[in-house]
Amino acid sequence: EGDFVLANERVALLVEANRPSGGYNPWGGTPVGAARVSNGRLVDAADFFEPIFGLGRWIMATESVTVLRDGTDGTAVVRAIGPLRPLPFIDQFGRTLAPADYDGVRVAVDYTLRPGADHVDLSAIYQVPSADDRRVNLALNAFFQGYRMPRFFPGVGFVPTGGTTAAPPSQTVAWIDNQGSSWAWQLPEGQLRALLSISGFDLFSPPAFTLPGCAETARPLARLVIGGRDVDGIVTALARIGNTALREVTGTVLDGAGAPVAGVHVHAQGVMGPYLTRATTDAMGRFAVHVPMTSAVELRAWRAGDGFSNTATVAANATTAALRFEPVGA
Repeated sequence: EGDFVLANERVALLVEANRPSGGYNPWGGTPVGAARVSNGRLVDAADFFEPIFGLGRWIMATESVTVLRDGTDGTAVVRAIGPLRPLPFIDQFGRTLAPADYDGVRVAVDYTLRPGADHVDLSAIYQVPSADDRRVNLALNAFFQGYRMPRFFPGVGFVPTGGTTAAPPSQTVAWIDNQGSSWAWQLPEGQLRALLSISGFDLFSPPAFTLPGCAETARPLARLVIGGRDVDGIVTALARIGNTALREVTGTVLDGAGAPVAGVHVHAQGVMGPYLTRATTDAMGRFAVHVPMTSAVELRAWRAGDGFSNTATVAANATTAALRFEPVGA
């Protein structure tokens, strides 16, 4: 009660009011939920926890959250305002990694949702009262999603939080939900640099920038993209944002006896190329994945106990595929 929902006909984002928060960020004014919208209702809620963003170890200590524009003109904007304060749980050990001091800097964070969009734009206005410029070598983009939703990088695939494989530089990091809405954090420009991944926590930083002294500076922060279920749900949402055309490939997965197989993952990748997307079969074993328009792709299904199905090569002009598991012994 008292929190804010930005919603259009496609997606919804929940922004916490100015109140004590139960997460690692003790202040409100940040996203705490995401979902799809269908027939005027919120559906497929993501297993969303909390992103934390700021300058170094400093984040907004929210003083107010208000509706700046209510959507009657086609755009809805919620604004959170407050001074920058050290984030309590990382202040002590974070000084080595992020020693910069942003005391006195105030910030207004805007959450903007437009009709028909699959994403909410996050932007900030920084107010620097002193004459000295503030160089931001580390801007905090942190996520507590690793124990809830697996981490996915478009064009690369899954790179587990806290694993031995380093996260690649990327404009986008996504979090995948089989049963709810997958979502992604995407920079408007530049790439996220992975700094720390441990215990379900991921820390990234965008490219460095400078805040001029005695000035107000407006900067885009990120797009919070809300997709449908599984990898394919977020892949299609990201394609809409980038005006990238995709083709749909459909088919059915059968077991060794010819019966449809429900609830298995169907993976798509380029022929000798990158991992592309993944979908989950329905109760009738049917699937649909969205892949590049003019490229041949390879599909195969996987199920615990059966391993992988056959690999189906789908030509650049084809839109169907049949997958089948080999019979198993007992």
